[in-house]
Amino acid sequence: MLLAHVESSFDVTASSKAGAAGMWQFTRATGKKYLTVNRVLDERRDPIRASEAAAKLLKQNYERLRNWPMALTAYNHGVAGVLRAKEAMGTYEALFETTTAGSSSSLQELLLRIPWLPDTWRKTTHSISTMFG
Repeated sequence: MLLAHVESSFDVTASSKAGAAGMWQFTRATGKKYLTVNRVLDERRDPIRASEAAAKLLKQNYERLRNWPMALTAYNHGVAGVLRAKEAMGTYEALFETTTAGSSSSLQELLLRIPWLPDTWRKTTHSISTMFG
């Protein structure tokens, strides 16, 4: 549930410049994979249907990546983006070792709220968004 808070502060009316909508901030393309998204009905704004869809997406990410932090990262950057970044950096942990002062991402906000993650993953100040191309 922390992911929905980071994405939208649980606001079902939230929308982004990129066209993401609802409390889980599904884009139209991703939303259509799991929900009804058309001119008549947009289930991205339905908190129950969208939560079910987010759970399915996270489960599929985990099944492909076999790692929950990577599955969470893939929620925003896609499985392919996470794999590209991991390949470029060598390990998933290495994504969080480089720092740039003053930058942040929604992933970093989420990681700061997960107490069981290693400190190197939670305390980074590097915006990893550029690594996921």
